[in-house]
Amino acid sequence: MIHLHTLGESTLDIDEHRIGPAHDLLFAIMLVLCVERPRRVARAYLRDLFWPEFDEARALHCLRQNVYKLRRLGAPIDSRPGDIGIGRALVTVDYEERLTRTDYALDEQASAWAFLPGYGPTISDAFTAWVERLRDGVQHRLRDRALADVRLAKVRADWGRTASLARVVLSFDPLNEEATLLLAEAQALSGSKAAAVDLLDRFVVQLAGKSDDLKLQPRILRRRIAERLPMYRRDESLTSAFIGRDELLANLSTHAMRAKGHIGSVSAMWGDPGIGKTRLLIELAAVTVVDGFAAVIVSCQPSFTERPLATLELLTTQLLALPGALGVDPDALKTLRRLAQLDPDGAAPPESPAHVEYQQSKLRMALLDVVDAVSAERPLFIAIDDAHWMDAVSSQYVSMIAEQSQKKRVAIAIASRTKDSLPAAATTGRADVLMVAVPALTPSDTARLVGDLVVRHGTPARPELTARAATVANGNPLYVHALVEHWSATGDVESLPPTLAALIEQRLDTLPPRAMRCLQACALLGRIATVARIEAVLETPRQDLLDSMDLLYAAGL
Repeated sequence: MIHLHTLGESTLDIDEHRIGPAHDLLFAIMLVLCVERPRRVARAYLRDLFWPEFDEARALHCLRQNVYKLRRLGAPIDSRPGDIGIGRALVTVDYEERLTRTDYALDEQASAWAFLPGYGPTISDAFTAWVERLRDGVQHRLRDRALADVRLAKVRADWGRTASLARVVLSFDPLNEEATLLLAEAQALSGSKAAAVDLLDRFVVQLAGKSDDLKLQPRILRRRIAERLPMYRRDESLTSAFIGRDELLANLSTHAMRAKGHIGSVSAMWGDPGIGKTRLLIELAAVTVVDGFAAVIVSCQPSFTERPLATLELLTTQLLALPGALGVDPDALKTLRRLAQLDPDGAAPPESPAHVEYQQSKLRMALLDVVDAVSAERPLFIAIDDAHWMDAVSSQYVSMIAEQSQKKRVAIAIASRTKDSLPAAATTGRADVLMVAVPALTPSDTARLVGDLVVRHGTPARPELTARAATVANGNPLYVHALVEHWSATGDVESLPPTLAALIEQRLDTLPPRAMRCLQACALLGRIATVARIEAVLETPRQDLLDSMDLLYAAGL
């Protein structure tokens, strides 16, 4: 059996014997026979390829000698008077396997895709030209395969592999626009926003002197990344990698992208506290923004259950700040501004039932008007987080938007702790709603997350931490974060508490009294907490308050 290795190395195995470029003619002849199979190669062609300066008799004698040597090594060469060849089933060639693989490539480094690296034969000009033609043809096919792989990696929201495979494409074609844009997207969505912007800037510089049309897409993507991509990582060094959710995010993003074709989409997810619903919504929003959407994320608070229209107020405030909102009907804009408290001097709403119904009708029409106006400018993504705290009135309006957006460029994603607490009309009123129960991380993904967090905290890795975290955390990412933070602070793996509540209580017990009072005031005020309001509640000097906040930040609270 013969195995030809051309990717990342230049070797050929004949049973247990290995030959390479150092074997000169032996390697060269086998390379030609393996590449050309199952076609047989004429002896006259090989003579002209390897011994063009020899007369026919001498050249054919040299060919017979080398074929004899190869047979002694075990090469199954079939020799006939006019040609020689090797059966297809007797040879495996790695680049052929790479090109015919059904799944996308597992080898992501450019060096693993390099074809016949370091091979520059000097046997003859004819053979050198043959090798270069082979290299050009194979590299072109490998580039196309890598480009198909990087597209698939993007669909699967596998940003690390997307970036690696995009670099493979660029190693073949440094000015490939699609690979450059995909690499920038992957870098931005992996948290390297500055690197993505720098890549696009350099790409535009490389296009100097070319048509401005070629620079349009890089500039559009740069604007999306630099100006619209949410800055959701306050401390990049301590933000964990996005682990174990690639397939789930891929399904959600594919569903959301239907909105680009005027097919409105609704996704609903539920799961335990800390399971990763908020992170999924944030990553999904980032994906849509990079793809040209306008995105809003509304995070409900516990107090919203007692505040009618509280969720809608936040949603309206963000919608009115988006491009296209100024195109709303003036009366509708006034109604929405009053709801968003941007026009506090507006007239008080009437109290009679007829007028209340009239105002509700105006609000419904105004909401649909602003959604239409914004989505006409660009596709719109709306995320509602912690929907179990959404007030009943807002839930009705969100359901209305979902029902009325089936043929609009609107994608809606809703996250809640339980399936029953999701807005019923938004999830049961349409047959195409994507329903997702967010699962716990697998033990292997939990171990990967622990390893990532340990590196980010700059603490030495210990196998017992990974084993204990996998047992105690039960696949909950929030618990994994808390466990690693506790271990990083104390260095004591054995004292890890068995429940998250016990862990939080233990961390709170370490706070000084003034820091605890500050935390209690923040919890009491909730979303409306500001330094001035906390200062008024606690009746404490500003400097003491700031010192307390520093203590809370240092404690990770």
